[in-house]
Amino acid sequence: MKVAAFLAVGLCVAVMAAAVENTYSRDRVGFNQWTSVHGKEYVSEALENARYAAWKSNYDLVVKHNEKFDKGLSTILAPRCGNAARASDAELL
Repeated sequence: MKVAAFLAVGLCVAVMAAAVENTYSRDRVGFNQWTSVHGKEYVSEALENARYAAWKSNYDLVVKHNEKFDKGLSTILAPRCGNAARASDAELL
């Protein structure tokens, strides 16, 4: 199950790589833009803050990975797409 979830996320990640880094900034403004594009609304400030933290962490992961790609150390450019961008690791696995 974990492997299938990882592969599904990997496929999702492989579809839109540069778009996240070039479209959204890492700050709250970028997160708000992302939530607007993807139609996300949160019922509480606590939930929104948790999703923002996960989104920033995932954003950083993509940027770090893509730096390796740019140096030829990886063959996959890693984007984030749809709901996966704001999901925690536990939710993805």
